[in-house]
Amino acid sequence: MKNGMKMVAGGAVLAGILASCGSVGGTGDGSASLYVSDVKTEYRTADGTYVGCDNVSNTSTPSQTTVATAFTLAGSISSVNVNLKGNSKADYDNNYNATFYPGDISNAGAQSYKATFVADSSLPNSTGLLPQSVHPQGIVVNPNTATYVKLVTTDSPQGSFRSVVTVTSTTGQVISGTANRSIPVYSGCNVISTTTETL
Repeated sequence: MKNGMKMVAGGAVLAGILASCGSVGGTGDGSASLYVSDVKTEYRTADGTYVGCDNVSNTSTPSQTTVATAFTLAGSISSVNVNLKGNSKADYDNNYNATFYPGDISNAGAQSYKATFVADSSLPNSTGLLPQSVHPQGIVVNPNTATYVKLVTTDSPQGSFRSVVTVTSTTGQVISGTANRSIPVYSGCNVISTTTETL
């Protein structure tokens, strides 16, 4: 069993500052607080919408979409679970349901963290919620190699998803938060350029 991690921040202050722009929650005993700030993908349309793609043309990884979920934690954390939830069916994609422990999470500064992973539509047992299947082996927290956002055109919308983060504190309390941004998924995308923006 790994030791719990202690992150110092005022949970009430954090919640008050961030409540207007994302999903904020705290445990009943005050042992932890969570703010899910955003979810983005490596593909973006000209109007600024981040999208997921089942099949991508003009790229070396046509079945993959890299997804990043950003969140802020404060308090004593035992574990963090990150999952993706479809909006139309309100189901979770069980192919992506990963738990991070304190030793697995790298601090991105000021109690901010980012879980980055690859969703691959070519893998079996897809649920149809996302770029269809994600394996835990594709998850990288705060990777060293930057992923650049690509500008794409899209066709045939297939649904959409949000990112859900669940925190268990060292006292056993559980809180969850959901990113406000919803990611639409398309059956096809075409890369027209690579931007200087990193995921």
